[in-house]
Amino acid sequence: MSLFGSMTTAISGMNAQARALGHISDNVANSQTIGFKRTDTSFANLLTQSNERSHAPSAVVATPSATVSLQGSVETVENPLSLALSGNGLFSVAQAAGRNADGSLTFDTQPLFTRAGDFRKDSSGYLVNGSGYALQGWAANAAGEAQQGVLAPVRISDAPLPATATRTVTLNASLPKGAAAPIQSRCRSTTRPASSRR
Repeated sequence: MSLFGSMTTAISGMNAQARALGHISDNVANSQTIGFKRTDTSFANLLTQSNERSHAPSAVVATPSATVSLQGSVETVENPLSLALSGNGLFSVAQAAGRNADGSLTFDTQPLFTRAGDFRKDSSGYLVNGSGYALQGWAANAAGEAQQGVLAPVRISDAPLPATATRTVTLNASLPKGAAAPIQSRCRSTTRPASSRR
């Protein structure tokens, strides 16, 4: 092993330890960040070419390993729109790209994922987290069934739901002893003209 090789090996070890300390610093700094878990450090030795007459110096490399998919601590908050994942999984979110001519938002098509569920309703009605990314989901049809296909940003409308008249009412009741037969009745909605007084 040459003098340069020995110094290179020692420096690679110091660099690997410095990266590991940097990962620990990130964990401490982001310990209270929403959706952050931790970053683990993996050390790997680089293989060398060695035989009975010569030896090439080796080195070590430290690589980060993000654990974003792990289950974190679920906290109770006052925001009714906040979400938490139980077990593995990620929220699919989209980043706003701009606005159309009519003022509506457009979103980037690149898929993004996060564990941060601190969603709130923005001024346009979209559910966005603290970083400004909009939650994505499947659209629902008129019957309320999810249409699994292309994901779209979730938007909450403030428009009132249209009222529908009740057509049929089913009532189950206990009758007194000695009743001859169950009574079946169907409700009908009738409209009578208002009477006028003179």
